[in-house]
Amino acid sequence: MDPNRFQQYLIEKLKILNEFLSVSESMKKSLDLPAMGEVVQGIAKRQEMITRLNRMDDEIRTIARKSFLDEGKWAEGLRKEILQLSQAIEEVLHAVKTLDKQCQERIEVFRDEVRAELQKAFQEMLTIRSYFGKPAGPPKFLDVRR
Repeated sequence: MDPNRFQQYLIEKLKILNEFLSVSESMKKSLDLPAMGEVVQGIAKRQEMITRLNRMDDEIRTIARKSFLDEGKWAEGLRKEILQLSQAIEEVLHAVKTLDKQCQERIEVFRDEVRAELQKAFQEMLTIRSYFGKPAGPPKFLDVRR
């Protein structure tokens, strides 16, 4: 396994995660407005990035299983750089997790607000219906057998 290839995977993963963080921050701002169209676009972008990250993680896991970092086959400088990249990835993932939690809390508040509005509208609809009463059926005294 080429150590530089592993390093490139980690650099690309960090780049995608930073982009993911940026989209998450944008989604959080859109939720505060609320601009649901932008939120939906952000979710779609994030899903696309998650798919790319999952493919990269599969490849990284394949490489990491061979535990090249522990065998001393890599130069010490490259080994340290890879460990720093791994730490940077963990920090970005932590920031994304924090933002996701904030977004989820905002979405739950928004959901509760929408639910309350729908319940209010339903009650108003029932109130309006009660003023009309039941529709009268056909008169009973007519001979309708013809």
